[in-house]
This record gives sequence, structure tokens and C-alpha cells, in this order.
Amino acid sequence: LNQLKKSLGQLSHELDCLLAAYNTHLQATKGRFNVFTVLCKADIESLHTRFLVYLLDPQGTHDCGALFLRLFLKRLSTGLRPHADGPLCVPKDLCVNAAEQTTVQKEYRVAGDQPDILINLPSWGGIIIENKIDAVEQPRQIARYAELLKNEFGGRYLVLYLTRDGKESSTAENQKYYRISYATDILEWLEECLRETY
Repeated sequence: LNQLKKSLGQLSHELDCLLAAYNTHLQATKGRFNVFTVLCKADIESLHTRFLVYLLDPQGTHDCGALFLRLFLKRLSTGLRPHADGPLCVPKDLCVNAAEQTTVQKEYRVAGDQPDILINLPSWGGIIIENKIDAVEQPRQIARYAELLKNEFGGRYLVLYLTRDGKESSTAENQKYYRISYATDILEWLEECLRETY
């Protein structure tokens, strides 16, 4: 019986070592990455939202950590189209706050609202991305999201209105938000992500 316990202990240790080696191999070869698993069973807007969340999440199975998130935030800090041509207030050091503990959530429910994407940067604040491809805006949608983030994060927040071509929101009222587009911002960010992972 003692010999059996000893053998089982050794086997258990060897299995743990094999599992650790396997996980290291998967991480190194990006073997868990499967874009089709991420995108299946979704309408076009939900599909795009799921894909963005997947890439922006430092814990994603792409195994690139916060790389894609840092590239996205770097892009934000170098130029966005503001609402009504107001001043840009995006901090230049935003990308340094992208760390492994950043959380990225899809359709986060808070105070009766459900923004498409919430990025919570613990050392900085919060970012909401409202993804509008074919859907229309809800009443006061962008204004509500800005108020929600102000209450949650104080002055450290960004509301991003993502559309095909970077059009303006009709629901922002006097709240600050920034316009981004698939045609330029997202496309160029994805190209940067590809370059960094070659």
C-alpha cells in the first residue's frame, strides 16, 4: 500500500509537469487561438463586439497578454475625432495603464444600462465602447454612458462611439465623447496587431 501511494504521488507530479509543459507549448505557439470559435453564433454587431472584446482582453486565449490592448490605447492617445470639434482630452500616457489586471467586459450591465464594451483600467479609469453598425441609438444613449462613467470613475473616463465611418452621435447632448471608425481606427489597429505578432 505504501508503494502504491508513493507511485501515485510520483505519477501525479509527472502529470502536473506534463500539463504545465503542454500549457507553455500552447501559449508559445498560440495553439488555443481560434477566431471562428469567438465569432460563431452572432449577428453582425454582436459578432464585431465579441471579436473586439476577445482581442482587447489581456486574459484572452490569443496568449498575447495586454499587447493588443496597449496598441489600441496607444492609438487612442495619438488622435481621435472629438465630438463637435472640441479639444482632445485623451491622456498621452493612457497605454502604460494597460496591464494584465485590466478587465474587458462585453455588454456590462450597470445602473439599468448595458454598454457594448467596458474596459476597466484599475490604475487609470474606465472606457466604454459603444459599437453601432446597423442599429440606431437609444434615447440619450451616449449621454447616459458618459454620466455612468463619471459616477463610476470620476474624471478618468472615455466614451468611444464606434461606427463604420466615424459619424457623430445624435444622443451625446453636451457630454464629452470621441468618435472612432472601423474604416480607419479599427482597421489600422488590427494591422498594427498583425505586425506586432509576426
